[in-house]
Amino acid sequence: MKRLFAGTLTAMLALSLTACGQQEQGDAKPVIYLYPEQETTVSVSLDYAGTLTATYPAYENGWTVTAEPDSTLYDENGDEYSYLFWEGENNTDYDFSTGFCVAGADTADFLREKLAEIGLTPREYNEFIVYWLPKMQENPYNLPLSIRKFVSIASVLAMDDKILILDEPTAGQDLIGIKRLENILTELKKENKTVVTITHDMEFAVNNFKKIFVMSHKNLLRVGNAKEIFSDDELLKESMLKKTYIGDLCDKLNLNETAVTIEEFLKYFV
Repeated sequence: MKRLFAGTLTAMLALSLTACGQQEQGDAKPVIYLYPEQETTVSVSLDYAGTLTATYPAYENGWTVTAEPDSTLYDENGDEYSYLFWEGENNTDYDFSTGFCVAGADTADFLREKLAEIGLTPREYNEFIVYWLPKMQENPYNLPLSIRKFVSIASVLAMDDKILILDEPTAGQDLIGIKRLENILTELKKENKTVVTITHDMEFAVNNFKKIFVMSHKNLLRVGNAKEIFSDDELLKESMLKKTYIGDLCDKLNLNETAVTIEEFLKYFV
């Protein structure tokens, strides 16, 4: 009975963790392990106030299996199983007002610790973790880096200060995210706000800022506009900066003057 209780408790713990903020009406991947002291034929039935949606092996009003001391199970056909599996839907009103708040990156370590505490063996909690980890560490409440960046920016904008400092705002952003950032900068310019950005994204710097400060090893090397900065090969080498994609293309085409934006580049061909 101890292992039967542990298997049921595993399912409830998983449900309470994964349903953070959204109460799913169901029980996902409860499993029953059987550990008799010697080989024993066991009949198992569920007292479940709900509808079973999946079972393995087939439930058919109960399971009858032969259980080994190591929990290996055999049905009447000799087919082998590690445990009795079932899932179901019910209207149980679980209490989600208390529980654990775990960062996505810490999910595996948290589960390993807590499941061991309630008596699961390494085999049992490893089977639990490989099933639930992909669902739990990527749940909607673990925001990806790109969204966390926008949340941080929104909190700064809410202060309505005259000067805003953004640290690597394009990190983790795709093209859509970068476009959103550029739209935000456009609106801030209309409001006469000053925006200072620390970035290694040369395209973003060139396309959105009139004045660029080049720093290296805690030293200010030069201040200038994008064209002045990215036409200075010695400066770029000293500061270990790369040219923009457009500037690099100009070099490959042996153009006399370095363009830093698409608009400047197109003027060569008009």
